[in-house]
Amino acid sequence: MYKITNELKLVPVKEKKHYYVAGFLLALVSIITLSFKVVNDSQVFKKDTLAVFFTDTVDANAMDTFMSKSELNESNLLTYIIKLEFTHPYESCAQMLFETNNLESNVCKTKNNLGGFMTSQGYKKFNHWTQSVKFSKKWQESRKLTKDKNFYSWLNSVPYHGTDKQLYNSKVADITFKLKRKYISTLAKK
Repeated sequence: MYKITNELKLVPVKEKKHYYVAGFLLALVSIITLSFKVVNDSQVFKKDTLAVFFTDTVDANAMDTFMSKSELNESNLLTYIIKLEFTHPYESCAQMLFETNNLESNVCKTKNNLGGFMTSQGYKKFNHWTQSVKFSKKWQESRKLTKDKNFYSWLNSVPYHGTDKQLYNSKVADITFKLKRKYISTLAKK
């Protein structure tokens, strides 16, 4: 078991079996063999250090409260997507990273819009990045994305304005591969 110190360094801890983040008791997805404990309960991840994989043991309101205080970064985004039970979490996160130029686009920073969602007045504005993630999940569900569908085939069936679908899918697939390599392979080996 490891804990994250105030400097966000992983330090071995002798405890086993329980997983904590910001004081919430959690269970991890079985593929992950490590656990983490945040030393200071008010600590918010400031660096792109890890994604903590949640199961249904955390109350949705508690998770929203925790995430509403969290900085938008790759790990927090992936963590929240997994908690919301997206049917294709890594692909969805990769798509949001691509849409926002790795969370650096003006639309992402000024409108908290991670999916390029539009209204008749322009880009849709969200009060917090977590609202955009929830909107994205509903958007995917309304377009019949299910676990049994191939994400990239599904993307081809969704209308996008001004994009080369083959190039778009290729970029999202590349980012997906990197996310899986970073957050699954690396943690599982330790």
